[in-house]
Amino acid sequence: MNAINTKVTPTKRKQVALFSSDPQFKRDVATRLDALAIYDVRVSETGDFLKGPPADTRPGIVILDLGNGELLGRPGIVEARALWASVPLIAVSDELTSEQTRVLVRMNASDWLHKPLDSKELLNAVTFHDTGNQGAKSRIITFIGASGGAGA
Repeated sequence: MNAINTKVTPTKRKQVALFSSDPQFKRDVATRLDALAIYDVRVSETGDFLKGPPADTRPGIVILDLGNGELLGRPGIVEARALWASVPLIAVSDELTSEQTRVLVRMNASDWLHKPLDSKELLNAVTFHDTGNQGAKSRIITFIGASGGAGA
């Protein structure tokens, strides 16, 4: 008999770590990504990012809610990012100061989205950095004004 195999094997869901202290932001992002049925979102508080990756799982993408950028002023934030070095980091924030932007660039974030978060931008960022070879690339382009110059 040439019967068709109708057994459906589930696709392995990709792990996304979401760090935020804003309940509405957590709910919105988790709902959008869970709806795709290929992402499993693990939600934690923003400060937990500083502890490094959990021992039980290694997420494929990290989404970090920076809020107003206050986390960027905390000691050890760049070092904490080093613990996650192999994982693409999508930072989400309100408008940042020049110094906060410098810290974000030093963190080597893979992408930076602005609040209010557009669902299409979020999905584009997650799928772009989820594609393996694109994950290590950064799409952050910023210009920071400098003072001085020749003869200053």
